[in-house]
Amino acid sequence: MLHTLAQTAKILVALVMMLSYALIYYVPFDVVWRRLQGRVPAAAHRWAVAGIRLLGCLMTVGIACAIPRLELFMELVGAVCLSVLGLLLPAVLETAWRWGRGPCKLLVCKNAVIVFFALLAMVSGVVYSIKGIVDHL
Repeated sequence: MLHTLAQTAKILVALVMMLSYALIYYVPFDVVWRRLQGRVPAAAHRWAVAGIRLLGCLMTVGIACAIPRLELFMELVGAVCLSVLGLLLPAVLETAWRWGRGPCKLLVCKNAVIVFFALLAMVSGVVYSIKGIVDHL
């Protein structure tokens, strides 16, 4: 009974992934479509939309098949992007935005600590992921 239930859950998860995978292209598709919409005849819009979505799905599946240890590359990208976009950039932008708008000594100290931890997280994450890549070569 448990084996059947587990297999049913696996099949349902695979089905959900297959049917909802193209939804991740909503925003990138919107950006691409705004640039291409004027170049595509109105009668071919439906085919162009389907083709762009299919091409995006095939590209990601192709990349996943071509790179055998994709999770190692994702660790490296995550280490850089999370620390830069999640910690470093907001602190730097807040400091730049509030600079010259009155006393901001406490703000600069707070953001300096955040920048320090962002750089520490980025360096340690990059070193760890590169070590993992080198170990699996």
